[in-house]
Amino acid sequence: MSEMDIHQLTQIIGLRGYKNEGEGVDWLKEVRDAAYDLRAEFAREGYGTDQEWDTVHEAAEREVPIWTNQLWVIWTDLSGYAFDESHYRDDPTLWADDINNIPRLDLYQMAHRIFAEIVMKGYIPLPDTR
Repeated sequence: MSEMDIHQLTQIIGLRGYKNEGEGVDWLKEVRDAAYDLRAEFAREGYGTDQEWDTVHEAAEREVPIWTNQLWVIWTDLSGYAFDESHYRDDPTLWADDINNIPRLDLYQMAHRIFAEIVMKGYIPLPDTR
């Protein structure tokens, strides 16, 4: 399998629009590369399915920036405001608790979908990723 390009990654994620250059696209490439590395690790180690999904979750969490500015730049570059708004309605306290929760959750979900597609060969939606 050849590496996925940015267009394919955005299709997996379900992005409606994004900047063609910048930190957002760079972040997508970093997540993609980390996913291919993890896929190679899985092939070597032969983990069980439960351990694989736990590892995918942890890998996706690691890809979410911890620095506020970087978090928001990537989120806006990827048009995160047009991503999946369901969690805005599901948890009205999300904004009130910490405004950074929205881009943090969105970027986690994007990374998780990329890891799941590349590593696990298909994305299975999680019932609740919070």
